[in-house]
This record gives sequence, structure tokens and C-alpha cells, in this order.
Amino acid sequence: MPTFSRDLSHTEQLALLDGLMRAALTESYGLDGAAATAEVQQYEDNAVWRITPPDRTNSFVARLSVRDGRPAPQQRSEMRWLESLAASRTVAVPEPVTTTSGHYVVPIGVPGHDEPATLALLRWLPGTAEPPYREPGVAQQMGIATAHLHEHAATVHLHEFDRPVWDAETILLSGHALTHPDSHEQLGPPAPPHCAKSPTSSPQPCWRAARTEAVSTATCTART
Repeated sequence: MPTFSRDLSHTEQLALLDGLMRAALTESYGLDGAAATAEVQQYEDNAVWRITPPDRTNSFVARLSVRDGRPAPQQRSEMRWLESLAASRTVAVPEPVTTTSGHYVVPIGVPGHDEPATLALLRWLPGTAEPPYREPGVAQQMGIATAHLHEHAATVHLHEFDRPVWDAETILLSGHALTHPDSHEQLGPPAPPHCAKSPTSSPQPCWRAARTEAVSTATCTART
């Protein structure tokens, strides 16, 4: 088997991962991985396929996390939360499929990688990636679904739950989009000391002050 590396083309990498994924479907999930139809949905940090067994009675989503993905404990928490959401029947989510031994995530050794990749399997949920946002009622439905997600997260306790925290401070102060060096090119240099108080300052250099004020406002709002 070839070694997975940056030297392989995108197509060659995907072909290697496809073989590993099919073997895991057979060994860990009891599916006929070799005979299943695997349609690529995306391949960036994760390789994602729509899996349709030969009997075509059900379809699944196979997600193989290869590059800098969330660690296995966080992925297991993600699957448990999706399972809990599916059981609540308040919002439609892809339901996780556990292995024949009851595991949510399968470690897969990838030649050339120091750490194993991780495979998760979920039931296919029909839908569209581009819903008709401008049609009447669509925004309302999205708002209702979002409210259900927030209510579930706030009221349902999952033991040893481990996922990243995306609060106002994380997004606006320490998030990758604003702390990465390239963000300085897109948003301008850090704000000068007088920025927040000077009405004549150019708006672009003041982005740090603006996001700091946004965090303070969001924090105060949350506490009141």
C-alpha cells in the first residue's frame, strides 16, 4: 500500500483513503464495503462519502478525518450529541451509527501518518446545501431549528462531554480567523490606543477595538 503524503496527488490521496474507509466499513460496521457505492461529497480536512450498500435500502455518510481534525474524544462527544438530538425529534440531524462493538469512532492507521485517522458513520439525511433562503417561512424555520439546538445544549447534560467552546470571547478575541497572521492583511493593523475614542480615525485600523467592545457588550448582555 502506498504511503499517504503531500507528494500524492489529490486523486491518489482520495483513492488511498477510499480503500481504508471501505475496509473499515466491513471490519467495524458489518457492511459490504467493497460492494458499496461511495460518492465523494468533499475532501479537505475530512474525506466525506455518501455510502449506499448493494441493497440500496439505506444510505450513510462516512467521514474520515485525516488532517488536523478534532481529537477522538471530541468526535465521540459530537456523535453522542447528535444521537441525543435525533432522539429528541425536535430538529432533523444525521444520526450516528455505532460499530458492531458499540463504538462511535473508529481509529484507522494511515501509512505515513504518525497518528491514526478517525472514521465516523452516520445515516444519510436528505436535503440541500442551498435552501431557498428567500422563500417565505424558510428563515423562520431556520430560527426555530436554531432555538431547538440552543435549548437542547442548555438543558440536556451529556456525561464527559468534550467540545470546543465558541463564545463571544473565543470568536472575537482568540478565534483563528482573527489571530492568524493573515488576518492583519485582511483587517488592518492592531488599533492605536486612541482608536476607540477618536471619531476621525480610519475605520479599518480600529477592528481590534471594535471586536473588544463587541466582546464586552456580549458579555454584559449575557450576564444580565
